[in-house]
Amino acid sequence: MMHLSRVEIQGFKGFSSFQIQLKRGLNVLIGENAVGKSGIIDAIRLLLLEDEYGRSGIVESHFHKPFEKDAEPNESFRIQAVFSDLSEEGRVAFLPWTEGANTASLTLRADNKENRRGKYKRILWGGASRSSIFEWELLDTIHCIYLLPLRDAEVKLHEGKGSRLAKLVKNLNRQALKAAKDSGVPHELENKVNTFNKDLAKGSPIADLKDL
Repeated sequence: MMHLSRVEIQGFKGFSSFQIQLKRGLNVLIGENAVGKSGIIDAIRLLLLEDEYGRSGIVESHFHKPFEKDAEPNESFRIQAVFSDLSEEGRVAFLPWTEGANTASLTLRADNKENRRGKYKRILWGGASRSSIFEWELLDTIHCIYLLPLRDAEVKLHEGKGSRLAKLVKNLNRQALKAAKDSGVPHELENKVNTFNKDLAKGSPIADLKDL
């Protein structure tokens, strides 16, 4: 299954130039405060258009500024993600983004110059060529869900189809749910929810309300 294997960052936040390798499965970033852990996550979220409020906007603080006195912020920043271990189906689907036999890449570049509406110019492309035609449908197939630090779990994990937790569960079970739908056999998650609802309806005071 395709996974994010490398992130390259240039001129973004605290990074003049940086690269990190990621393995399949769980990856853990460890370090002291202000060393760039959040910057790596922010770079990935910006590239994949993952934002808590759906804006994914570029702001002035995204451009790296050296610590030297009177130093100017970078004229641009660049973020690139490399995806490895594409399946045979994935190699066909991500053909416009492929750079090798089994890898694909996605790159974002932003210039530190605001337009008349106060927005920063951004260019997004897949593969090695910046001039290639970008297909938004491919980006939509990459599911990126960021769960914020749960300082207020009751608010951040609220119920509803649009909650971040619901999106995470849906994405993790997308293929399994599709297979269950095609076969007509309910997914294990559906069975558990149905059982929970039935058990909940048996107890008081919900059961008492049914008789009113």
